[in-house]
Amino acid sequence: MQKRGQVSTFIIVGLILALVIGLVFLITSTKNKISSPTDSLSLKKGFSEKTINSCLDDLSLLTLINIGQKGGFLYTPKDYLFYEDNSIGISYLQGKDNLPTLTQIEQDAEKFIKESFILCSGLAPKELNVDIKFSEDTLFLVEYVVEGKIKETNIKINSIYEQRYEVNLKRVHNDVKTYIKMLLNNNEAVDSKTLLSLKTKTNLEALGNKNFVVFFIDEESTLENNPYTFLLGVRIK
Repeated sequence: MQKRGQVSTFIIVGLILALVIGLVFLITSTKNKISSPTDSLSLKKGFSEKTINSCLDDLSLLTLINIGQKGGFLYTPKDYLFYEDNSIGISYLQGKDNLPTLTQIEQDAEKFIKESFILCSGLAPKELNVDIKFSEDTLFLVEYVVEGKIKETNIKINSIYEQRYEVNLKRVHNDVKTYIKMLLNNNEAVDSKTLLSLKTKTNLEALGNKNFVVFFIDEESTLENNPYTFLLGVRIK
């Protein structure tokens, strides 16, 4: 009888210990879930990151369009002309070559993305690096860190946005440079041989007062399912 009593006591003590350990584990597990709402943060982060990247899609597209429509000048220069409510920088100005270099256009594009990024997140980024390369295609690479709150929950988004466009701005820019060189060397006369050597198609439209717009249409580069078009502002002597 005494042995049976001892066995029963050990069983009861064992059950109590198991119950206590189970309760401690449950409390600890619950506490960790409350202090680290990983699932909730991931869901909110994904939504916010998607929104920011969608906005960057719009910004990168707008950047490429404006480069073409404004003659390579994202920021309107001192000398420009109007065409269909659009300001086009004058890259050939009465015997002077004012065309921005491809590097200058890249730098202006990076500056434009940085200045406009707050429109995408609604917050000033903690970190922001923008790298844009114009070559056989166009690459937008944006690394950003944004911190803020969503419904009293602190969030931090550290992401890399990458987008490529089938726009060979290097080829277009080379043709524009060749055209300007033709005007400089031929006393502002158009040389048919030079035009035939270009990889892009060109159209000329007179605006009056010695102002012209030259359209460079690259059918091998597409943007929104249309050939990429670059407008050259010209003012002759």
